[in-house]
Amino acid sequence: MDQFGAILGRADLADLVAEKPVRASEATEIIDRIAKRGHRLTSPRQTIVELVAPRRDSFSAQEVWDEVQNTHRGIGRATVFRTLDLLVELGVLNHVHVGEGCHRYVVCETRHHHHLMCVDCGTVTAIEADSIETQIRRLSVDEGFELLTHHLELIGRCAICRERATA
Repeated sequence: MDQFGAILGRADLADLVAEKPVRASEATEIIDRIAKRGHRLTSPRQTIVELVAPRRDSFSAQEVWDEVQNTHRGIGRATVFRTLDLLVELGVLNHVHVGEGCHRYVVCETRHHHHLMCVDCGTVTAIEADSIETQIRRLSVDEGFELLTHHLELIGRCAICRERATA
């Protein structure tokens, strides 16, 4: 069990970290993970996975619900929300916090990482920040703080959007 899994009492977190990372665009890998974990693979779940898997931006549950309503009317709102929660539990979606008072989702690899988020185009890029991780853990220990988890989203403009703005 990894450190956060032990602290949270969740043995399954270590399994998620140990699994091969999911590439965001691979709906079939996400679907396989659902089945491997013993969850039912219903047609609505598969549809929702196929809608979110190729996304490279952050999105809200409401945005997914709106898209489902435009393309697959037979899927209920609760099914969308429960499926997104399941995908977070399985480690293929992460919550990201953008300061709007609501969280959004991003399709991510399973290992711990952070995000660069573009405010113009909405692209979200996963980054690893080993030196920051070391600092976070050191600060926690120095303060006698029991760190359970943390999130780091760096919000700004990507190189493409910055170039467009100057052109």
